[in-house]
Amino acid sequence: MMKKLNKIKWLIKHPLWVGLVVFGVLSLLIKVTGSAEADRVAWMLQSNDFNLVGPERRAFANFLVDTAKDNDFDPLLIMAIMKVESEFRTDAVSHRGAMGLLQLKPVAAREVADQINFKIKSKHELLDPFKNLAIGVQYLVHLRELFGYDLHKILTAYNMGPTLAKQLHTLPQGYVRKVLRAYQDLNDS
Repeated sequence: MMKKLNKIKWLIKHPLWVGLVVFGVLSLLIKVTGSAEADRVAWMLQSNDFNLVGPERRAFANFLVDTAKDNDFDPLLIMAIMKVESEFRTDAVSHRGAMGLLQLKPVAAREVADQINFKIKSKHELLDPFKNLAIGVQYLVHLRELFGYDLHKILTAYNMGPTLAKQLHTLPQGYVRKVLRAYQDLNDS
């Protein structure tokens, strides 16, 4: 009984240590369970037949949420672009040579990767969903720097390339509508 009383007295005298221990335990629990947003993203990926499974899908969902938010994008917007570009297929390759989830062209991907000190040894690395996402989001950041926060211009430039998008007086709406429709569908699910 005396030992318990001494422990309680120690806890009362040292509230900072108690707070640190509680904070540490809660931090570990939160890290292990992840965010509700990452849970939702993982569920959406599963619902769309995304080919990563189990812990790898969960790791990708966490990476997607963190990468999007670290760059001031809504994770669901990134997912909407993936939906339109590749139907969530990590192995997608277009007839024009665009690759992976976000359908990155190897030349543009290398330029963006060089800007962020991210080395790509082979264009086939663009089929790695983690690398594809990291480079694709950085490309969107680059487009936002060129076009400001005008989502229509950013999406048009993503689809057509920034040079052509700058030259257009009227932006085509087909691609933008598809992405925004996918974005709305993801928000509704």
